[in-house]
This record gives sequence, C-alpha cells and structure tokens, in this order.
Amino acid sequence: MKIYVDFDDVVTETARRLCGIAHEMFGRNVAYDDVFEFDLRKSLSLDDAQVGALMERAHSEPDLAAYEETPGATATLAAWLAGGRDVTVVTGRPSSTHDGTCRWLERRGLGSIPVIHVDKFGRELAVMFNSRDYVVTLEDFYRMRFDFAVEDSPIALGHLARLEGCRTAVFGRPWNAGTKMPTPAFRRCAGWGDVDAFFRVRRRGANERFRQMEDFDEGDFRPRTALPGELRDELRRRALDGADCIRLTLARHQGLGPAKESLRPVRLGDAVVWQLERLQGRQVVCRNFPAGEQAASALDALLDATGAREYHFAGAKGDLHVRITRKGRALVSRGKAQPAAPASVAPHDRAKDVPLSRFDSGALLRVIGLADSSGAVRASMRGKYDQINAFLGEIDALIADGALDSSAPLRIVDCGCGRAYLTLSACRYLRFAKGIDASVCGIDRNESVICTCRRMAGDLGMGDSAEFIAADLADW
Repeated sequence: MKIYVDFDDVVTETARRLCGIAHEMFGRNVAYDDVFEFDLRKSLSLDDAQVGALMERAHSEPDLAAYEETPGATATLAAWLAGGRDVTVVTGRPSSTHDGTCRWLERRGLGSIPVIHVDKFGRELAVMFNSRDYVVTLEDFYRMRFDFAVEDSPIALGHLARLEGCRTAVFGRPWNAGTKMPTPAFRRCAGWGDVDAFFRVRRRGANERFRQMEDFDEGDFRPRTALPGELRDELRRRALDGADCIRLTLARHQGLGPAKESLRPVRLGDAVVWQLERLQGRQVVCRNFPAGEQAASALDALLDATGAREYHFAGAKGDLHVRITRKGRALVSRGKAQPAAPASVAPHDRAKDVPLSRFDSGALLRVIGLADSSGAVRASMRGKYDQINAFLGEIDALIADGALDSSAPLRIVDCGCGRAYLTLSACRYLRFAKGIDASVCGIDRNESVICTCRRMAGDLGMGDSAEFIAADLADW
C-alpha cells in the first residue's frame, strides 16, 4: 500500500511556528486558533514582501530543525513502516528545504521515508526545470498512484481528488474547518488517532472494491462515534431553520479539538450571519460566516466531529440534547417546545463606550490591521483592541488628574515602538477625541517594522504628526 503524507501541519506544527516568527519579525499577535485562512497574507495580515521574508526565515536551517512534532505523528508513521507500508512525504515546501526536512525525519527515526517536493501551490517556477528526482511537477504527480493520503491544505485536497482510488484523511486544522469534502472518499480527522483509525478501517475492506468511487459505501467507513444519520439530519435541518435555531453547542470530552464550540445566527446591521464561537483552554475565538454555503460548511464540521462529546440544540420548537459515548452509543433527550413566539435572530452585542468608539476610528483600525474592510474588529485582534482601549483609558485618567496639560501641544516618544499600535492610536485619540495637538515619535531598531509604521502613518495622513526612526536606543 502506498501512502501519501503531507509534512507541514500534518507531521509538524508549522502554523504555530509561523505565528511565532510573525510576532518576532513584524509584531503580529495572531494565535494559532485564529489562523482561519490558508493564505498567510490574510491570516497574519502580511503583505507580499513580508510573507517572502517570513518564509525565508521559516525555511532557514535553524528554523527547519525547530519545528515541533504534531502529537502522534512519529508513532503512527513508525507503525505503518513496521507493517510494511510504503510511506512517502509529499510536501509543498520549496526544494531548497529538502535536506533539512530529511534531517528532521532522521532525528526521529523516520529516515527511511522518502521526501518529494510537489509545487502544490504554484509558488516555485523552478520546479519545471529541476532535474532532481525528488522534485515533481503537478502533471507528473497526477500520474502517481497512492492508496491513502493525509493532508491539511484545502488547495492540495483538489489535487488529491484527481488521483483515482486514493482515500484521504483531512487533518483537522482551523483553516480547513469550513472546507467542503471533494468526494465521499475524504474524511475529516481530528488528530493522528483518528487518522490511524480511518486507515485501519479502510485496510480491512477489500482494496479493489474501493478503487471505484461508485462502489463506495459511506456506512462502511463511519467512525464508531459518528452521529447516527437520522440524528445528524435532524440537527442539521433544525440548525439551519431561522425560525427554530437559537444556538447549537458542541462539547468535547477527549481533547480532539476545541473544548466547546457553538454556532448561532446573529444580526449585524441588516444582515444575518452565523457566529461560530470556539473555547480552547481559556481563549475564546469568534468568527462570522455569511448565511448559505459557508455557514452550512461550518455546521457540517461540528456535526462530523468524532469522539465522546455532547450536542445541545436550543430551539424555539424544543431543545434536543445528544450525548455520544466513547463506544459510540447515542443518548438522546428532548425538551418541549416553548409556548412563546418563534425565536428571532439575536442582535449582536451593543457597542460599548470605550475610547476607540468616541471618535471615527474606522480608518485607524483598518490601517493597523485590527479591522477588516467592513470595519469589523477581527476576532484574532480582539485582545489588541482591548489593550488599546485600556491604554487610552490610562491617558484619560492622566488628563482627568491634570497630569497632562490639554491646552498645550503634546509630543509622545515611544521607545521600542514595534508596529506602533498604541502610538498611532494615542495620537489619533488625543487629536480627534480630546482636541489636543499631539504628535508622536516612534523608535525601533527593526528597519522593516519602521517602514511599516511609516507606511501606516502615511495611509492615515499623519505625515506632519508622526515620525518613525530606525535606530538602536543605545545609539540614539
């Protein structure tokens, strides 16, 4: 049996490492659970030049060796090799990382696994002219044969869908949570335990039977803890019923993803969106999906979870509680319909009276990357938004105490300014909310960060009130 295994975010925790590097290089404070987009420009709010610099750093030899293993990857791959399986790492990394990738595997006792580089994402034009046997074009890849694959990238799933008879475990990550499976041969898995279980169930079948998609029987591959079909259909139908659904909550008991997730319709202005709220550890992350296909995909990801868990559906037509045990038994209880009128879509949280709401901060928030193009604060930047408001609140206290003379021009010097979130926000707040003639000077030894600050100041029309200097404080 030939097995395809992706490397980044399947064997290694690459996204977590990239979030750390982005913070070090550009001051981006994005948690792994907030990386909902596979495109780093969107998920980390980087421009093309910054993405290039980040990837150059991430693919350098010291960083290649520092990637952490995805829990269960080494043990599972070692067991597959011991069972005589033909495993190949098929990575979209540039071919320049080949030696470093092989050394990472060797240090974990997996040096016998070959590594091939396929230009899955159209990034490496040189692959067309590379004669090394470990560099493969997409055209040649489509002619290869694999019986089983493990992949996380939504883009790469499209490539795998072209391989006849290849069943694919989709390794669950935030950026593929809403991805629709290309065919019934693709199964979302929450971790290496799920992947191995899916692999072993597949092996017990008659291999030739599964080479043709029309012979595939979805029931043969249902995980033991999958929702029974009728219950799944009922939950899906009611959750998408705007006159019924108040909230659907999933609580996990085995650590196979966020501890709790909930999906509910909320009203933002004149539009209804579906808000997904994730609780992982002590962190709560929210994301909004437009009604329709994206909301349905987010719902399907919740319903396709595995392991011991509970669903609680709160609806105007009655509540439904489903508990799935470790052995896959479904325990169901129902609540009576409430006599009140059908549920109406809940409005979004009311705007709070915080400093950033006391002036037109929309342009500021968009330019510094805290808000999207519609002006909504990004879920991944909510912590920074709260931090800025707390900082501006301290400035309010200084003004109230008379420690700042609001009648005189004020110059703020920020030593080690980084991306100047606080600096730019303070200047705009003082000028437009407090009427104080404020200017700022930011100093940082990172020239790339200073260039970003200058660009943002220019975009905000602050050329006369904001100055940014690339220098070491010891020399300044």
